[in-house]
Parts: sequence; C-alpha cells; structure tokens
Amino acid sequence: MHLNQRQEGAGVFSGLAHWIKGGVFFWLGLFTLGRWSGSFGELGWAWNVRPRARHHQRSKWRPSAEFVESALILFYGSTNIFLEHLGGWGGEWSAQDLEHMAITVLFIGGGLVSLAAVRIRKRGLLC
Repeated sequence: MHLNQRQEGAGVFSGLAHWIKGGVFFWLGLFTLGRWSGSFGELGWAWNVRPRARHHQRSKWRPSAEFVESALILFYGSTNIFLEHLGGWGGEWSAQDLEHMAITVLFIGGGLVSLAAVRIRKRGLLC
C-alpha cells in the first residue's frame, strides 16, 4: 500500500467525524430555530408560545426541549471520542488528538450533567 493511499484512508475517519459533528450542530440549529419561531408549542418547547394548560390527566412521557438538547450534546461527544483518533490508529497521539479528546470529554461530561439536571429538576429535587 502506498503512503498516499494510507493517508487517504486515514482521512475517511476524520471526514466522518466532521460530518457527524456538522450534522449534530445542523439539527441542533434547526431545532433551536423551530423553538424560537414557535414550533413545538403543543409540547411546551416554544420560547414565544405559552403551553396550553394540561388537564389533571397523566399523559405519556415526552422529552423536554432541554432533554433533547442535552442528548444531542452527549451524542456529539460520544461519537467524536471514537472517531477522532481512528485515522492515526496504532500511532502516536499528536497534540491535536489530545486537544480533540479533551474537547470530547467536555462534551460528554456536559451532556451527562445536563441530562442529570433535567431529570433532577423534573422530579422536583432542584428548583
């Protein structure tokens, strides 16, 4: 295998990682734009529309907007952690690999902490 073929093969993983990153932030942007413009008002997710008063009946569980945002951030971090170093698999870790790993750990931690905060708030343990 030639060196150029190996470099091109390694670039596939980097491209996949960036495609997933772009996809997550694209959908997060559309989701946020929809909330801003009043979409999802029936779920109570819209920023500018007050949700309708629910009757005292129990409905099935629906995720909150904060839950969806937190889950997207966690998904971004968890996929990124596996894809960032695959291009240089078996080789030494570069400074860029370590930088990406640190950012990924922050996204995973932020996603997990925010999911926990959403669940705790839902149960009435936090404000």
